[in-house]
Amino acid sequence: MPHKTLLLSLAVSLLLSWSMATGAQASDWRWLQEDADSTQLIAQEQSSRAAEMFTYWRDRAERVGAADAGEPITIKGGVRHPVIYYSNIANRPWSLGPLFCFLFMVSALLKLCLPRLVTAATNRCRTNFFASLSTAFIYATVLITLIRFAFLSEDLTAMGVFIFGLLQLSFALGSILSVNLFAQNLYNIVASKKEPHGAAVTVFVWGGCLVVAAAIITAISLIPMIGPLPRLGNRMVMLLATLGLGGLVHLIAGTQRQS
Repeated sequence: MPHKTLLLSLAVSLLLSWSMATGAQASDWRWLQEDADSTQLIAQEQSSRAAEMFTYWRDRAERVGAADAGEPITIKGGVRHPVIYYSNIANRPWSLGPLFCFLFMVSALLKLCLPRLVTAATNRCRTNFFASLSTAFIYATVLITLIRFAFLSEDLTAMGVFIFGLLQLSFALGSILSVNLFAQNLYNIVASKKEPHGAAVTVFVWGGCLVVAAAIITAISLIPMIGPLPRLGNRMVMLLATLGLGGLVHLIAGTQRQS
């Protein structure tokens, strides 16, 4: 009887071992199948992305080829007439918030990154007022003339757009320098009464002068039309930008002559 019980327990143990081994093999097979499926899915996704990229670049090449084979790109509107373009800008009211943020933030950034250039250009504006204005008018006249001649030919359209962008950038830098000029004058008034002590105090006072200068120039743009006269505020701001631009161009031209 004990021998039968021992044989029975051994048979049960063998059956359990066989079933566990079979289950493990089935489980391993299931994991292998899932890994194969995931690998196949990843391969399909990569193939789909490759097909999409190929389609994108093929369509782009076809569009570029069609554009090259077609008529040249033309620029219409006020860009071809810079004087009329800036006149229309001067006649429209400007948004005060973006104007103030632009004047203050870019002025502070330019003063922080290029302090010597800003100081030298503003000193030129202060000491050579009429020379700076004359230089800026000559500079703007030359660029406007080049723009007009460039747009007479379709082959020079790209050059006309580039010079027009350079003209806009120049006046933007001029407006920034005019803000720094106002801020420098305010700082000199404050420093004449009580010299700021410490780097932190100096930076704080200079930042306050920049805020006041940007606010004054922004407020100037609010001056409306007076009788038959056009909108004066915007034109006064553009005149200040011309002064700042003239100081920068006069400084660069003087440096080139000295070298």
